[in-house]
Amino acid sequence: MMLVPDVPVIDTAVDSADAQPTEAELGVYAELDQQLETQLAKWREVLSRDVPAFNDTMQKKNVPLIDLHAKSIELLDRLGPAISPALGPLKPDGTLDKTHLDEEGSALFGALMADEVRRVVPELAAHIRLASGARRATRAEHLRDEMREHLRLKEIGVLSAGEYETAKLHILDEHSPAQPPLARA
Repeated sequence: MMLVPDVPVIDTAVDSADAQPTEAELGVYAELDQQLETQLAKWREVLSRDVPAFNDTMQKKNVPLIDLHAKSIELLDRLGPAISPALGPLKPDGTLDKTHLDEEGSALFGALMADEVRRVVPELAAHIRLASGARRATRAEHLRDEMREHLRLKEIGVLSAGEYETAKLHILDEHSPAQPPLARA
């Protein structure tokens, strides 16, 4: 269920009005509110039923598991609410994008994940240190390496041609902040 396309309509109506909402606007709000509640109920069910079942299966099969959701909450609770705005980009309307990370947020959660991998799968620790020691000095070098890795993944069959092209456009968009976003086919 996609709720986002109706949000600009409501936003425009709210911004342009100096009066109470119309019956039609209230109706759209009630419909969207119900759709949102339905989706949130499904999400809560996934979190309460499916995630624990998955974690139990991982534990029974002795597969190392990192609960990044729990670790992220723990980290953010420890750092306090003042840190949140420093972790993500702002949306065009100036509010905090709580879904995506900026460079600082990526570094923080990347370090959290690396620490957890070292703790949960210690035999990978040497490889993580090696990878972090091999970071490139410039964004151009990092971009080159990232593009090469995605090409390698395509060549060995991990990424389809379509997934590779999508990833390539995403990487180029991420590394070209001064440029307008690339057209997506």
